[in-house]
Amino acid sequence: MADVSSTDKPTNTRLSVVVFVSVVVVLAVYNIARSSLIPGDGHLATNVAIAVVVLLAGLAAGMTTSELGIERAHLGAGVRLGAVVFGLIFVVLLIAAFLPFTSGYFEDERVDVTFWEMVGRVLIVIPLGTVFVEEVIFRGVLHGLLRRRYEIVRAALIGACLFGLWHLFPVWNSYSDVEPTDLNRWGSVVGTFVATFFAGLGFIWLRHRSQHLAAPILAHIGTNSIPFTLAWFVG
Repeated sequence: MADVSSTDKPTNTRLSVVVFVSVVVVLAVYNIARSSLIPGDGHLATNVAIAVVVLLAGLAAGMTTSELGIERAHLGAGVRLGAVVFGLIFVVLLIAAFLPFTSGYFEDERVDVTFWEMVGRVLIVIPLGTVFVEEVIFRGVLHGLLRRRYEIVRAALIGACLFGLWHLFPVWNSYSDVEPTDLNRWGSVVGTFVATFFAGLGFIWLRHRSQHLAAPILAHIGTNSIPFTLAWFVG
């Protein structure tokens, strides 16, 4: 009987690399287009669309539900761990929002919206257009492809770097009215990368620990929706 495993593995490895590189390139192009060309009210639809494209690319590479972090057997563990982290984030941020020396961090002009607009962003736009999209892409498809080639530490570091880079161009572009050498512009870019790099590491740990995307999804909602809600009430 012919040994097919010796030929299948190189083919799968090459396919994984091709899909990984293709996804990263598509994401880079989309990131620039989203910040420069696509109106803000179209971001929800285009973000979801790009997540679906990336997911289809992962399936084309033969990724399993386990590799994608959506295996039903691990759903309970993911929800439990994510719920605990969500609760901790809520308590810490709630305390910070009402302490005199930290409440200033919750002052944000972006929360100057009506109550129902705030509810829509907290319950729909952020969970679907940001959290779901980023978790499917970064902790689902890209992490699964990285784990085919690397052990968890290296895969986590690369994945966290990609997650940090994903956030840079929108921040850089938001300072388009100042000079490229402006220190505040560079400070925001560097600070954003550091914050999202470590957030990425945390989300990857939750995904690895529970073996399901539910854990980082709930934690990610906590880090995005809770601050927006508290900032709205404080403001």
